[in-house]
Amino acid sequence: MNNPLHRSSWIVTVPLAVAAVAYLLFFFLPGRRANARIEEELAEKQEYVAGAATVAATLRAAEQELERAQQYTAAW
Repeated sequence: MNNPLHRSSWIVTVPLAVAAVAYLLFFFLPGRRANARIEEELAEKQEYVAGAATVAATLRAAEQELERAQQYTAAW
């Protein structure tokens, strides 16, 4: 005789396996890729902000040099 419990376990197992694979393919992996893209974008923006401090210092130095040059030309 066939065991109805054994057959019914496949009825439950196969749809659960299909659901797990579908979740993996349609939700988990695309979400993970989107998160990776967002993390890359965030890292780029953090680099930009970190570089802003050096740009500000360079700008201040250029402004001081310009001021000295203007004073020099005004003295002439």
